[in-house]
Amino acid sequence: MIPTELTAGRRLDSARRHIIDRATTSTLLMRHGANVIVALTMAADPADIATPAGTMLLVVVGLWSAYRLLTRSASPVMTALDFVATVAVCLAVPLMVAGPDFHRSNCAPIAVAGTAVVAFALSLRPRISLPMTVTIAAAYAHGAAQVVGWSQVPEIFNLYYFALQWTASTVMRFVTLRVADAVDAARHAREVMEVNETVNAAVRAYDREQTRLLHDTVASTLMLAGQGAEIPAAGLATQARRDLDVLADGPPQTPDGSVEVVEPLRELAAHLRTPFSFTGFDEWRVTGEVGVAVIAAAREVLTNVDRHADAELVTIDVGAAGVTITDDGVGFDPATPGRGFGLSASVQGRMTQLGGRAVITSRPGAGTTVALRWPTERADRISDPDQLITRIRTGFGIGMAIYAVLNVAVTAPFSAPDVHPGLQLALAAIAAACTLSAIPMIRTGRGTTPALGAGILMIVALVQTMSVPPDLIGGQAQWSQGAIGWCVLPLLLRMPAGRAGAILVLFWFAPAVASLLRSPTADTLVNIGFGTASILTVQLCVLLLHTLIADASVAAHQETVQRVRLIADGRLAQALADEYNRRYAELVNNVRPLLEALRDGEPLDESFRRRARLECQRMRVLFDQSASFDHPLPARLRPAITAAEERHIDVSVHVEGELPALGDATICRVVEALDCALKVSATSARIALTTSDDVLTASIVCPDIEDPDVLAGALPWSEGVELTVAGDTTWLTVRCDTAENESGAHPFG
Repeated sequence: MIPTELTAGRRLDSARRHIIDRATTSTLLMRHGANVIVALTMAADPADIATPAGTMLLVVVGLWSAYRLLTRSASPVMTALDFVATVAVCLAVPLMVAGPDFHRSNCAPIAVAGTAVVAFALSLRPRISLPMTVTIAAAYAHGAAQVVGWSQVPEIFNLYYFALQWTASTVMRFVTLRVADAVDAARHAREVMEVNETVNAAVRAYDREQTRLLHDTVASTLMLAGQGAEIPAAGLATQARRDLDVLADGPPQTPDGSVEVVEPLRELAAHLRTPFSFTGFDEWRVTGEVGVAVIAAAREVLTNVDRHADAELVTIDVGAAGVTITDDGVGFDPATPGRGFGLSASVQGRMTQLGGRAVITSRPGAGTTVALRWPTERADRISDPDQLITRIRTGFGIGMAIYAVLNVAVTAPFSAPDVHPGLQLALAAIAAACTLSAIPMIRTGRGTTPALGAGILMIVALVQTMSVPPDLIGGQAQWSQGAIGWCVLPLLLRMPAGRAGAILVLFWFAPAVASLLRSPTADTLVNIGFGTASILTVQLCVLLLHTLIADASVAAHQETVQRVRLIADGRLAQALADEYNRRYAELVNNVRPLLEALRDGEPLDESFRRRARLECQRMRVLFDQSASFDHPLPARLRPAITAAEERHIDVSVHVEGELPALGDATICRVVEALDCALKVSATSARIALTTSDDVLTASIVCPDIEDPDVLAGALPWSEGVELTVAGDTTWLTVRCDTAENESGAHPFG
């Protein structure tokens, strides 16, 4: 199956799926962690609130939640059983409360139902969580009516609070998943470009490696044979056998894991005519990519020593810093231009492509040292190219701030009429202002110091608690108990999770201690236990979910990278096969008979030498063209050249000097014009790229265009485009000022 089909049958929703997975896990921990705390509080029941049947029911629910915390299954069946357990607790309100005022303070059914509403809204689709929330509210209303009567049910604040919890949780889920969907769509679009770029880059790398391989082996052997060098026939036969093996195998594939490099280097040295010695490590392992590049580069260095150095000894040193090859030969001046394809492409090119370098030290009469260095292995850093973490955390944080302000707005008024109205409204306004001060920090990372806002909120919580009469502690009059933690949460979102969680716990237990000091009763202890389950646990879950967003983004990005790699690998195999057939198959077929003749020891007559020199010249042209295609301009021309060659047009490319960095507009302008000429060429085309005095000149000469007017009509005419027709020859020139294209130019090198 073609790898691209892997993405055809399923939605490309990595970010959405990973975020939903994290939300499901964190809310499951919250829901069942709260239930366990409620069960432990009711089992202790220091205030004798519940009946034995109610206590037994909550113990069973607590044991079920402990089991769910161990298994953490998110299957629909287990979720449905969780829902049934929640409804059962709501219906059993009469068994778990004492007196008709139970709904004015924390109680077991509220703790169980409230956490369930938040958990289901965050982890399930609204069309599922909404009916579940309505059912939970209806069950709670029914249970409460058995205690207070149906006429008093509309006064139960928690029924309305369920709606606020579901709405806020659903909005947070919606915002988070909308951003995730946008990221998934962007990643899907980028995958196509990344796959194409990956394949194109790999084809270029394959092309470079193929030409380097031919240069290091076949071209070297045929050049020696063609020039009539005084080399024993047995030596040529050995090299020919090696070259035939190379042609059969193609460029070496990068092995997985690590490879040993000393033994392959010894095998290379065994073919040398120059005496050699090894120093340093007897064995040294490197990554597969490093090993392939270093061995190939060392092969070319050793070939150059044998061919040019006239050395008495070559020393190969393998150390932790790299491989160093030193000879005592004739040396050369490294500053002299035109040292050839071998040092520039086979040695320096390979090491540069690897991220390392080849340091060449030499001077005439003093030998040569080539040091091959490569970067140490390091773990790839997973980036967040779509800013998924930042975007979701921003929306998430703003949503939390709005929810906290609404929470204060709906809870504070219940205490204002009876307990210092002016003070309560002032404290509520201060709490809301501190919460809203977090929004600039959430959006930009700058704003009011979180410590200032948190400190003020702690003062608000303590003052509000101490202002409430002892008999109203833990009830609706103490609105800060359920509201201040939500107010401080937005201020903590940019802190490390551990520190933020510790501050949340402090904001819960510091006012709890004040409550105990104000009303040291068993009822206060039970209220704190239920509040820990229904308030603190939910706040910690929201903080955990906010933290897990980063983990979800990293996991989604890793999945995208793996998918791109998988698709690219499949397309790459076909692309490399096409590239080999197009560029190298004919060349290999031409040189193989020559190598076989050398291998078999056939006599080297003048006819053979002439054929060997001809094939060397053809390879030299190929090497020069391959080097030129590393620049973005020739690389972008390549598809047009390939299309022309497929029409049997003989295309040659000559690059004079080093091409400068060019902007996209310049490259597109040149490519478009030359492509027009290639499309109407009938037999051949000669392309030349030159640079002089900050002017790039791109020209193409076609000797056989039947109707130049067709070309003139198709050209994108602009300043610097010239078309000259002389007899049967058409000459198109495009001149561009490179100085004007430095901004936004493609760097080269």
